[in-house]
Amino acid sequence: MTDLSRVDLTEPLAAPISSDQPRALVQRLLVFGVLALGVRCFLALVSIGSNDMVTWREFAVGITSTSVGTLYDEHQYFNHPPLMGFFASAAHAVSEWSMIRFDYLFKAPMILADAVTAALLYRCWRREGEQRAALAFALFCWNPVSILITAYHGNTDSLCAGLTLLAAVLMDSRRVALAGLALAAAINVKLIPILMILPLWSCVRTRREALVFGATLALGVIPFVPYLIGHWPGFYKHVLAYRSSPMTWGFTFVMYKLSYLHVFIGKAFRSIARFWTTYGFYAVLALPAALAVMQRLRRPWSAVQLAAFTMLGFLAIAPGWGVQYLVYPVALVFAVSLQHAVAYVVVNGLLAFAIYALLWTGDVPLFSDFFKAGLPLDALYFAVLAWLVVAYVLYDLLRRTWAAHVARQTGALG
Repeated sequence: MTDLSRVDLTEPLAAPISSDQPRALVQRLLVFGVLALGVRCFLALVSIGSNDMVTWREFAVGITSTSVGTLYDEHQYFNHPPLMGFFASAAHAVSEWSMIRFDYLFKAPMILADAVTAALLYRCWRREGEQRAALAFALFCWNPVSILITAYHGNTDSLCAGLTLLAAVLMDSRRVALAGLALAAAINVKLIPILMILPLWSCVRTRREALVFGATLALGVIPFVPYLIGHWPGFYKHVLAYRSSPMTWGFTFVMYKLSYLHVFIGKAFRSIARFWTTYGFYAVLALPAALAVMQRLRRPWSAVQLAAFTMLGFLAIAPGWGVQYLVYPVALVFAVSLQHAVAYVVVNGLLAFAIYALLWTGDVPLFSDFFKAGLPLDALYFAVLAWLVVAYVLYDLLRRTWAAHVARQTGALG
């Protein structure tokens, strides 16, 4: 695992490789990684993706003909920050003018975000050597979770995840103002990075840093203000009160399926599943708060490690789920441990591929219809294994980083 607290973002990305490192291997890994970015472009070209992409087109048309506020009032699926609505509307306008498919224009910034994230990971790992950095770059570029969700699915989650990594790296680099801006940008893509506010705040070292971080983060509220004031009922109902698909992932899915095993205990399992579906949201909010308290008391982790734990924990205990959520921990775990990241993306990449493949309509451009049949049950059973991998990666990273913290404390005392 790498220590990101000393990452220097001012270093040039393509600094000379020292003579004791095989230049050819590093260059091949970098070229190999860039090829995966090309694969993303090709996959986006030959696919529409999931129903999310169709829904985003509906959003774009609706905003063009009415307004973002009207969508908050009337469209039950528009649960996104307003800036993303304007982005979709702009992509639709460019599509109408240029005759380039809307879905390809929509996915292009997500692919660019993956490229920037890969470059950021390269820079994060350079202190471990150029070979290690190039390996991290290539592994991230070829990870199937990011490829499928960025270039196929058709949503903004990859951009949001990349900005979350950037915010954590900036915090570790003591660029607190920029960290606040990056997190504000992430929240303006999707609301999920709200979970990162307390963990990143717990990493500030002085009162001035806390004020600067809070002030720059608060700028992210500005785009929401007109809709919080003028369209509050719709914004609350469709955004703040939104819950993703219940009983399709993790603890709630397991409890729901166990309820069919025996008539006498089935009622208890169903009650547990319903309880977690209703109240598990509060546990999702409590987990980053608990991590932040531990960070303030003991400071055992870097900001990137803390961010990785937060996103892994979000997936481990979430009462609802969407396949696109799998992308949120990817870059963060790659920044902490390549071995754990590979384990995560292999299993969860197989899960994502299985879902998309089983729901494929047989058409080209490729399209997976989630509304026609819902999530396939066979894939959901495999999702239990994926969920267990998420939980294990979280547990093992917590165990290892805490042990390293204890060893540092012991060494300091000795």
